[in-house]
Amino acid sequence: GAGKTTVLERIKHMFRKDRGSEPVNQADREKEVLLALSKISPTVGLNMGRLEMRGVNVVVWDLGGAEGLRSIWDKYYSDAHAIVWVVDSSDPARFAEAKETLAKVTDEPELEGVPLVVFANKCDLDSALSAEEVQNSILCEQRSIQKRRQVRAVSVSGMNASGIREAFTWLIDTLKRSSALRVKEGDGLDAPRKSLEMPGDAGAGGR
Repeated sequence: GAGKTTVLERIKHMFRKDRGSEPVNQADREKEVLLALSKISPTVGLNMGRLEMRGVNVVVWDLGGAEGLRSIWDKYYSDAHAIVWVVDSSDPARFAEAKETLAKVTDEPELEGVPLVVFANKCDLDSALSAEEVQNSILCEQRSIQKRRQVRAVSVSGMNASGIREAFTWLIDTLKRSSALRVKEGDGLDAPRKSLEMPGDAGAGGR
């Protein structure tokens, strides 16, 4: 699949609050992470992570991308402050479907104006296209998406963590200063918890 679950699990390891009090050899930690990532199976339904990024408590929803699972996506729109769209950058044959599905998602009234970051995942593969090429393929005929919200594409790898910190730094900073940080009933602009929706192309989870 696009690798959404791999990305989420990598993010959870990178940004988790409690890393324990005992010093850990970074090489050994990375081996453990890679072993865990290699055992990930396709997402059936959803996964969730609670993290702290740049002083902000964040809830990330990993929504299964298979066509039969997309019916649950709209249950999360009203609480989403951003969209993380995960695409397998090494599989351009699936870009058309990713493009069509993204257009439907960004047309939803509840997601009007929320920032969008496109993860051009699997950049560690030799066959991967650049973030610019992925963005041009996914958004080239959808200028209205870019006019209505902040948009950025970043080459990332869930396997080796490349680009992920850069992407989330941009996203959190954008949320902090953007009017797209919608105020929910009973919420203030300085509310500590933000929700990020992480759907993607038709591939669910996996490498």
